[in-house]
Amino acid sequence: MGLQIDQSGKVEDTSQATVLAASNSTKYTIYIPAKEKRILQEHFRRIGKPRLYTILIFSVLLYFLIDNLKTRSLLEIDLEYTNHTKEIEWILKLMFGENQHIRWSLIGKNSSAHDLGYKTLKKKLEPNIFVTSKEVLKTINRKAGGYLKIGLSPTNRYSSPGFAKIILPKKRKMSR
Repeated sequence: MGLQIDQSGKVEDTSQATVLAASNSTKYTIYIPAKEKRILQEHFRRIGKPRLYTILIFSVLLYFLIDNLKTRSLLEIDLEYTNHTKEIEWILKLMFGENQHIRWSLIGKNSSAHDLGYKTLKKKLEPNIFVTSKEVLKTINRKAGGYLKIGLSPTNRYSSPGFAKIILPKKRKMSR
């Protein structure tokens, strides 16, 4: 049996923190506060890539967890995002430069990884690492080769909540 990894608090739920917990013989947790997730979500909206937010942030948190564990054993990751497992594996391959030994499975509530993640989320246990939005963005830009350094896409440049100017079409004179 490999190292089990479970998530407590969804990445896309910005009203609460997210914890990724790994457990087997080693116990390790990564914690990102809700405020930092909102900053990241706003950043992704501003660059016109809001759909990348969830999968990319989850992948980066996995990267931090696996990198700090420095393990080569099989990683048994809970199926949080079932339709995006190939994309997550691809992002992890980009970040590590090699394939990780990953098996996707349903990790139940009886798992020690689930218990560790839940207790850390409820602040009964201290996390091993606190992650900030700056660290996440720095890692994404360094590992993704600057892919997310682009500006607002032309099709989505006015959808950002920070965009205050409203452009209304000019009224045309009616010809008779």
